[in-house]
Amino acid sequence: MYKSERSDEIAVILGNCYKETGMTEKALKYYQEAKKINPASAWIYYEKSVAERGVGMYREALADINFYIAAEPDDESAYAVRGMVKYYMGDDKGAVDDFTTAIKANNNDVLSLLYRGILYDKAGERKKAVKDFEHVVRVDTKEGENSSAAYAYRALADKKKSEKLAAQILSRGKHCECYNIACMYSEFGETSKALMALKTAFEKGFRRFDMAECAPELENVRKLAEFNGLVNECKAKMSAHKG
Repeated sequence: MYKSERSDEIAVILGNCYKETGMTEKALKYYQEAKKINPASAWIYYEKSVAERGVGMYREALADINFYIAAEPDDESAYAVRGMVKYYMGDDKGAVDDFTTAIKANNNDVLSLLYRGILYDKAGERKKAVKDFEHVVRVDTKEGENSSAAYAYRALADKKKSEKLAAQILSRGKHCECYNIACMYSEFGETSKALMALKTAFEKGFRRFDMAECAPELENVRKLAEFNGLVNECKAKMSAHKG
């Protein structure tokens, strides 16, 4: 299929492009092609795992990130990736262990801190959860994109500050952050706000419709009759634009 000496890298780059435009099935075909070309390349398994997790293929994602970690055990970011897979699979202890490994390597890993806090809260370890949420707020409001801090404020029962950050994020219009705010609202049961944030994400360029259609965080908003209409409308606009 490819002639370049870097053909496996080209296949992965193409896979990533398809993933970001919501065509994960096609992306996975390119990752699989890359594996055939260079089965020992750990990077391929990392990228494939991220794509698989986004569409609910958790067992496959876990196998691929395990392969990567076996090859690159010093890459702390991989433990955060595996922690998220385990989180979605319901392996709370395994997820906490991986998030903790990632945090030990990078004390300001806000995503690992946030999700570890969520799991601590779920387990009734409120003091540990609060410590993680407060750390997220300190870091993400200074250095990050703020969506993790918006969620952390909600988890800390400070809805006013959460709402203020969410409004700022939606106003800035960075599509991935708008999507994260939609997830936050959905998880806290504010489905109308979640739908509006998701609409903003789509309008600003978020194209991972397949992820929106299966993400556990958006389960509540998917119950709305308007959800499918919004997704189909945005898909149609994207197709028309391509044409």
